[in-house]
Amino acid sequence: MASGPLAFYIGFTIVIASMMSLLAVFVVGLVRDQRVRLAMKEAQLKQIREKQETIRQQAALLDKASDAIIVIDLQHRIQFWNGSAEKLFGWSAEEALNSDVRQRFYRSVPLHLYELSMDVAKTRGEWSGEIELRSKNGEVISIFSRWTLVRDDAGNAKSILIVDSDITENKRLEAQFLRAQRMEILGVLAGGIAHDLNNILNPIVVSIEGLRKKVVDESSRRIVSTIESSARRGVTIVRQMLAFARGTGGKRDFLKPSYLIREMFSIASESFPRSIRTELNFAPDLWPVFGDATQLHQVLLNLCINARDSMPEGGKLQISAENLTLARDQRSGDQKPELGRYVVLRVKDTGTGIASDQLDRIFEPFYTTKEMGKGTGLGLSTAAGIVKNHNGHIEVASELGKGSTFSVFLPAVEYDGHAPGETGSTASRSAKGELILLVDDEASVREIMSDVLRSHGYSVVTAVDGAEALLIFQQRKGEIKAVVTDMMMPAMNGVTLMQRLRKMNPELPIIATSGYWASALPEEWEQTVADRFLMKPSSSNELVNTVRKVLEEREERTPTPGEGGVP
Repeated sequence: MASGPLAFYIGFTIVIASMMSLLAVFVVGLVRDQRVRLAMKEAQLKQIREKQETIRQQAALLDKASDAIIVIDLQHRIQFWNGSAEKLFGWSAEEALNSDVRQRFYRSVPLHLYELSMDVAKTRGEWSGEIELRSKNGEVISIFSRWTLVRDDAGNAKSILIVDSDITENKRLEAQFLRAQRMEILGVLAGGIAHDLNNILNPIVVSIEGLRKKVVDESSRRIVSTIESSARRGVTIVRQMLAFARGTGGKRDFLKPSYLIREMFSIASESFPRSIRTELNFAPDLWPVFGDATQLHQVLLNLCINARDSMPEGGKLQISAENLTLARDQRSGDQKPELGRYVVLRVKDTGTGIASDQLDRIFEPFYTTKEMGKGTGLGLSTAAGIVKNHNGHIEVASELGKGSTFSVFLPAVEYDGHAPGETGSTASRSAKGELILLVDDEASVREIMSDVLRSHGYSVVTAVDGAEALLIFQQRKGEIKAVVTDMMMPAMNGVTLMQRLRKMNPELPIIATSGYWASALPEEWEQTVADRFLMKPSSSNELVNTVRKVLEEREERTPTPGEGGVP
């Protein structure tokens, strides 16, 4: 009887133990699965955190990028706006995000440009090009924009990535370079025209003095005076053309700027309309400058006339000057003057001013904002050419309705009492029948210059170019006492001729002539071996006096028998 309950108890115990064992196995498995799931979740969270960190790093890098980076959706709403976009366009990320990009940029520029860019980006997947956009403050910015279509995992168009680079400064420099090229081309063109015109005017100018001596009646004298006046006017216009092209070269000396501005003040006060009030203001101890007084006077005159014309209803014209030692942090403008000491001449007016889009062109030749017939467009360009030739610098500051200020920087010099290039006494010797070799490819120039030299007691032999001149000199080397040669000739130009003549006779007096200014000649011509340069057209007195000077200097260099050890 006892065995029955015991057996049941034992069996029940075994069943319970088995169930407990199964339960333990189940719990262990459950715990293990939970740990696996937790581990998987931790791994996923780690990946998410790593992705978020990567995104944050990438966003930080995009913010530090120099280019403006923008993302827009296909409904034109801004989805991303980096730090450079804020700096470039002026709107903060809070202002820009979720706003319509068309309302941001294209309020004042053609909307069709944006629509075209969007269409190209959608169809081709990318677009790039130059475009002008307006910033928050209304400033126009030149942009090189690159658009790339972004797709989702299913390949559907999702958004457009825009990378904008600011090329405003590059465009400005490019425009400046193109203007400089235009000026260079115009300079070469003006030089060529001036050369031909001077060859035409030269016989007229040289002939006038001889013609005046031959006419006796008053009517003929008036005609000669009219011819002379017209010829001189033509010469002035040609020299103005050369002045704006590459600057002019004239006689220079040490100058006191106070004299120039006082004279200009006097002219403006006496000749300008009474509605224009003229003021003079300059430092009492202005430094001296080295230059051509006539040309610098022309600079001030052109600037004052420009100021007068900008004040048709009257106003105030101020002429001032000051000493200025220019340090590195004081320089301004696109083409900054060199560091050093300057005398700064300023012409300031209260006139109509100059629009900002015209400031870059006002020194271009033939560019004028005046009405037809009221300006040639050569005044400011001539002034700029002269200042440049004096190693100076000219700047302008202007605003519409508030007048303009032109500043001329002229290098200051130390005056030692002697101007460079001074030549002592003037020529005083008389001609003794010396044989002069005259070389010029223009028949009229050769004829009239020969007549002038012969009328003053010289003998003349002529040549049409350097090759013929060289042949004549070889044949008559002992007779020819001086050479007058043009610079630009066919077959052999004046430079080559002079160099060969120097080798044959190092002491031979040589005078170079040209329709160009000396400073406007090509660089290789600046190395000429000539003793003098005679600008065409020149008067008969200038020609004769120059020949006399070089012959006198030759005599001074040549020892007389018994002197200097010569037997």
